[in-house]
Amino acid sequence: MKYRIICFIGTDGSGKSTLLSETKKELEKDQEIEVKTAYFGWKPFLPSTKILSALLKKKNYQIADRMNRKEQKFSLIQEVMLGYYFIEYLSRYFFQIKLPLLKNFSKKKKQIMLIDRYFYDMYAHYRYANQSRIFPILIKLMPKPDSVIFLTVDVETAKQRKPEMDIDLLQEHYHRYHQLRNLNLIPIKTIKTDQEKQRSLQEIMDIIREAI
Repeated sequence: MKYRIICFIGTDGSGKSTLLSETKKELEKDQEIEVKTAYFGWKPFLPSTKILSALLKKKNYQIADRMNRKEQKFSLIQEVMLGYYFIEYLSRYFFQIKLPLLKNFSKKKKQIMLIDRYFYDMYAHYRYANQSRIFPILIKLMPKPDSVIFLTVDVETAKQRKPEMDIDLLQEHYHRYHQLRNLNLIPIKTIKTDQEKQRSLQEIMDIIREAI
């Protein structure tokens, strides 16, 4: 094993950032392991995306708002946008995750990349993705991490941790994350984080040890 890619997904307030940081500290106790981290939430990366985002922002046009409208009708524009999002995420994957790992491939140390969020989060955060015809295909085409760890917590606890979040939106995201898990499009390991943090960390470490 030269490297492993582990991603953490889940609602805001599920403990992703905290547990990812604790996991990194735990892994670094092993002198033979080098740990890298990356944030994989939405952030324009390709030059074309940066220009497009700037233009749309100037015109106060929010693509995310259109994708999150309550009505759920087939939209060719939305299907194309999901395809474009996929290209953006795929580019980031190769340049921000795969390439840094390959650059250090000759190192003697084992490498582990811990990722906060992934392309899969789009299913939960964008209503249209829930009924898109192309999105299940895009999920299958996206390079799969060695482990996908879904951190789940009840909505009330998530709201306490993230008081700035709307509780109805948290509930909606919670529901769609569980839908994603039940689709069985990707292998997902589920960990409840409303338990003692050390126990959640131990369960995460068990998953990673199995992966390596």
